[in-house]
Amino acid sequence: MPRGRLIVGGDFNTTYDHRQYRAILSGRFADAAEQAGAGHLVTYPTDKRWPPLVGIDHILVAEGCAVAIETVDLPGADHRALIAQIRLNRGRQ
Repeated sequence: MPRGRLIVGGDFNTTYDHRQYRAILSGRFADAAEQAGAGHLVTYPTDKRWPPLVGIDHILVAEGCAVAIETVDLPGADHRALIAQIRLNRGRQ
């Protein structure tokens, strides 16, 4: 695993209910939505008659802090996207 500042984002297909996801968060990574105080952000599905129900897409931050995060529609996609404003810790890299 690389050291230093790191941002990882994507479709994790997982929620806080999954032990493996919680294990990632108990290490060096933090969930950007949690850091920014955004609560539970739902991202999937967007291609149904009903609104998104689950949050399976995440942005994880190591050695930094998300100060804002939001979901946005992506035309033609079945997920909402996450956009975060992140402040990385200063330090030598």
